[in-house]
Amino acid sequence: MDGYRLQVAKDGRRVRLYGRRGHNWSKRRAGLTEALRGIPAHSAVVDAELCFPGLDGAPDFFRLVKTAFRSQGRGSRSMPSICCT
Repeated sequence: MDGYRLQVAKDGRRVRLYGRRGHNWSKRRAGLTEALRGIPAHSAVVDAELCFPGLDGAPDFFRLVKTAFRSQGRGSRSMPSICCT
């Protein structure tokens, strides 16, 4: 994959996102954190990759970076995808 490595930790309704260096991204990616509350399990740890699929379906890292660091208030119509490894 060509994206950001994430670990998703779910315990009840609490979901936390951690980057590969252990930084907590939960607040920084609040929309994604909220969406992942829908994981159909009470608790889970998921090894994942945050990717942005291009028009051809291949990961587009440049677009992911552009979208990931856009301010929370200026959303994009396109959204990154979570790929579980």
